[in-house]
Amino acid sequence: MKSSVDDHLGNYHVYWKFNQTHITFEVHVKTRGYVGFGFSPNGKMYPSDVVVGWVKDGVPHFSDCHTVGHFQPVKDISQDWTLLHGEENNFGTVLKFQRPLNTCDDNDTDIVDDTMRIIFAYHPDDPTDDTHMPWHGATRRGAKSLLLLSTSKQYKLPNDSQTKDLVHHQFHIPSKRTTYQCRVYSLEDISTKHHTIKFEAVIQKGHEPFVHHMNVYKCHNYPRKYIGRNFECYTVPVDMMPCGNVVAGWAVGSGPFHFPPNVGLPIGENEKEYAYVIEIHYNNPGAVTDLVDSSGMRFTYTSHLRQYDAGLLTVGMRENHQHIIPPHYNEFKVQIEATKECISKGLTEASLDEIKLFAVWQHAHLLGKGITTRHLRNDVELEPIAEDEHYDFDYQETRLFKKEVPVRKGDSIRVDCTYDSTLRNNITYGGLSTANEMCFSFIYYYPRFPLYMTTQSLLYDTIPGHSSLLSFSWDDQSSVEELANLVETYDWTDDSVRSKFQQDVLNSTLRSTCCWKHSPVYTTTTLKLTDPSVPYQPPTSICRQG
Repeated sequence: MKSSVDDHLGNYHVYWKFNQTHITFEVHVKTRGYVGFGFSPNGKMYPSDVVVGWVKDGVPHFSDCHTVGHFQPVKDISQDWTLLHGEENNFGTVLKFQRPLNTCDDNDTDIVDDTMRIIFAYHPDDPTDDTHMPWHGATRRGAKSLLLLSTSKQYKLPNDSQTKDLVHHQFHIPSKRTTYQCRVYSLEDISTKHHTIKFEAVIQKGHEPFVHHMNVYKCHNYPRKYIGRNFECYTVPVDMMPCGNVVAGWAVGSGPFHFPPNVGLPIGENEKEYAYVIEIHYNNPGAVTDLVDSSGMRFTYTSHLRQYDAGLLTVGMRENHQHIIPPHYNEFKVQIEATKECISKGLTEASLDEIKLFAVWQHAHLLGKGITTRHLRNDVELEPIAEDEHYDFDYQETRLFKKEVPVRKGDSIRVDCTYDSTLRNNITYGGLSTANEMCFSFIYYYPRFPLYMTTQSLLYDTIPGHSSLLSFSWDDQSSVEELANLVETYDWTDDSVRSKFQQDVLNSTLRSTCCWKHSPVYTTTTLKLTDPSVPYQPPTSICRQG
């Protein structure tokens, strides 16, 4: 069974397993009173789908319930959970229960291959019955996001496995909200080709709240004079900045990532031509002082080469003031795309008919509500590559696919990011800070081809009243400032203003840039994204069949 400790005290443990139709949970809770467990779209008691159980005088009691407010749950008419076992032991209470992934009950939450927020609670006493339960209190409850149907696997490592740590060395974290700190490494000591088969974060104990995410960049022809240097990533000369060719990434909530047994990430190839830049995003909103950190990334690698070399394709929105998320939106969407032209060019240059995608890490910041990485072929939308309708900023993980996704000439990859800005009163712009926003999909695939990144910016040519950004130069920010000044005057509390701006964004021209390995030349074009002529139709729900 998979397992997760769901509170910081070790009082509530969850184990689970699943198959194609059902899921089974087993909870071990340090109490001899009642136990609550459930699913909630927002991590709160309401609205939620819950079960409540306890064991009294050796007899287990168990009910399938739902909430209609922040008070006593209501028992479902349809009892869809099956209690398999209940007991009290030296630790506390153990309950094992099972239900179908989809019950067709409107009061139940479908269990899907998506981020799901579980909620939990417990009380030291048994209730008199399932309609009179005392409040569990503020300290005996919690929530946690999980990928319940994840296929992430851990493989036995070869006997010759070695590790390489790319970490900071006693870096003094500044007492400011956001710091992007870089350190440059050379791997010239690995003189022959090896395969990285696992990577994981190495977080200094006690610094977990401050290390938000990190990337490792593999940079071709990076100046050797910078090797060993430690610097703030984006306040230095351009030739010193990270190059954009991400080979590994980690974010809060992630665990170790194991590559599939037929794939490895190459290292040890002509390492004198490369440098590796470890970039860590430190998040210190409380301006805590005297933090000295040595966190970073650990690579596990082997000389036993696997069948294929892995690559990573980054699809993202440029982190600048052209990425605008206004306030008061429950759902505000932006779209970006790795175009069929760039993908086809990469395949042609590598003499490949297709690449196969096998994992993804989707990334946004605090306003992120959902991210979908979509797959289009000849104006027909195929099954999504990855879909996360309940994105959680505090739970990001590189997800291994259940089945590989072939991408061929003529295919494009589109990323939709949806934001919830209902609690903001001002515009949120794209940027590096946690308080800013991002939209990225980092996609692992094999075999390698030369396209490593495609980024896009909105030009807002659909908005009247400002200079066109179609001829915008990155060296001249005047048009961007003019646009920012204009949208700052909008009344974002007006539904019609918000609706019009959303349509303007979705209909805007995009400037798209494709970046190629070993080439200083970028491919830059403009395009408008249109809906596919044949949209994807998910399989008919079993509740609607017949």
